[in-house]
Amino acid sequence: MTELTLPHAVGLLMLDPESGKPRTAEGTAKIVLAAAVAEAAVRGAVTFDGTKVVLVDPTPVGDTTTDSVLERLAGSGPHYLRNLLTSADLTFDESRRPDAVVVRELDAAGHVTVSRSSVRRRVLAVPAGNRAAELSGQVSAAVDAGEITARMAALISILATFDLLRAVVGQPLDQRRRDNVAAIRQSSPVGTALAGAMREISVP
Repeated sequence: MTELTLPHAVGLLMLDPESGKPRTAEGTAKIVLAAAVAEAAVRGAVTFDGTKVVLVDPTPVGDTTTDSVLERLAGSGPHYLRNLLTSADLTFDESRRPDAVVVRELDAAGHVTVSRSSVRRRVLAVPAGNRAAELSGQVSAAVDAGEITARMAALISILATFDLLRAVVGQPLDQRRRDNVAAIRQSSPVGTALAGAMREISVP
């Protein structure tokens, strides 16, 4: 089975399996863009200087959202992660927002079924097949183990940063698992950069 990119994995796990709505009130475009930066980092295309994202290799990686981040960095140099994240919600063409792009790609791959609600014609994307459940199980096992790959550490860091982890795992985390998550976030370059960026965003 082909491994999902982090934008696709996060995009799938953000969705409530029953309603097709996002599981979070946080800006979904911001979360997907964080996943794109994480994908670039895991592939060695970017690195972090504190909370600044620095381009290492501009070669496209084959993921639409990640490649758009690399193109942006190649055109204008390093960006503070907070600025990349806050810019995600400023895309006025809804069809070009990172979250909308990812939902279309998940739909094309058969991982979600897309419809529109009767109220405000909101896009609903209900996970299809077993991929979302399998991925949730992998996340839960990784949180339990505490020793994982850089890619899974980045995924868990994103889910924890945006308060999605409990919903994905499906149960409250006991102290041991909370300690595991804290250690994962601290050891992951993505986790530490995200934590710093979110602190910067929260400061008026």
